Amino acid sequence: MPGSGVPPTPGVYLGNQGPLPTIAYPTAKRSRSWGGYLMTLIILGAVGVGSWAVYKTVSKATDAANDAINQGNEVSDPHLSSNDRNALGLSGDEQFLYDGAAAAAITTALDNGIAGQPTAFTQIGLYGDYAIATAQNPSLPDHLDQYMWRTGSLGTASPQPSDAAAPTMTFTVDEIDWTAVSAVVANAATLSKVEQGEVSYVVVQRDTFTADLPVVVRIYVNGPRGSAYIQVAADGTVVNVF
Repeated sequence: MPGSGVPPTPGVYLGNQGPLPTIAYPTAKRSRSWGGYLMTLIILGAVGVGSWAVYKTVSKATDAANDAINQGNEVSDPHLSSNDRNALGLSGDEQFLYDGAAAAAITTALDNGIAGQPTAFTQIGLYGDYAIATAQNPSLPDHLDQYMWRTGSLGTASPQPSDAAAPTMTFTVDEIDWTAVSAVVANAATLSKVEQGEVSYVVVQRDTFTADLPVVVRIYVNGPRGSAYIQVAADGTVVNVF
């Protein structure tokens, strides 16, 4: 304005005062909260832990299923498995517990695993890839217990009816010449004259039909047209064929 001592603006000088220019102020960049970072890490960690837990659960379930399948296959197959062979220390081509060195190995395992020094058995049965044995309780002579050996291990005792005559029916595994008996087993199909015959199982016990109750081994042979069993003395001598 004239006389004010302040120079006029261009707008005033020209007679047309326009709007003042807008001043742009710089805006501060928002920094990310540490709490947000922490929450993100927690979420990612939880997802990772959850995924690992799911993986471990699935892995364990898969392993359990595979073990069950292997166990089922081993039980359903009557031949000795590698697990059976390792448990008995076999290195030959024995296919069943009554073949070759397997008979001596399994009866030794039964003797070592069942109470008694030595164990007093009343019966031992060899059935392909498993064995069933009945033995006397060392502390209670009339008490009998049954055991099963299968898939490489011996099961727990199963109580049997008490028998006052049990002490007269027992035998020990060292009374049997397993090498000689196994040789008879290998030739059982020919001796039995059963057409296409194969050994099904072998049973050891005292012969209750003979006065002196000798230990006998009965070798059972079956075929599509008939069956028979061979009675063998403890020393491997063939006594009879029925």
